[in-house]
Amino acid sequence: MTQGLPELMTESETALYLGVSTMTLACWRAKYRKGPAWVKIGRKAFYDKADIAHWIDDQKRASRPPEPKPRIRHEKQAERLRETLNLPRVPRGRARA
Repeated sequence: MTQGLPELMTESETALYLGVSTMTLACWRAKYRKGPAWVKIGRKAFYDKADIAHWIDDQKRASRPPEPKPRIRHEKQAERLRETLNLPRVPRGRARA
């Protein structure tokens, strides 16, 4: 290609490269406004290889989500958790005179 011009891939080539269908790419463009940046030339959609690589980098996630906080459903469960973690018991309600 000429220097300075982007190297474009067809919709079929892009779908094959990403492992999705051409319909998925079309839905991403039309409905969800996600997916790699694209350009329309005539009736066809084309994708720049550099934009695809950038989009893939943006899709990276942490290998595992953070651990959820324990949910306490009952007072007995809360008491056991306090004992396990060696936390002091916090009085509930109003202080008595």
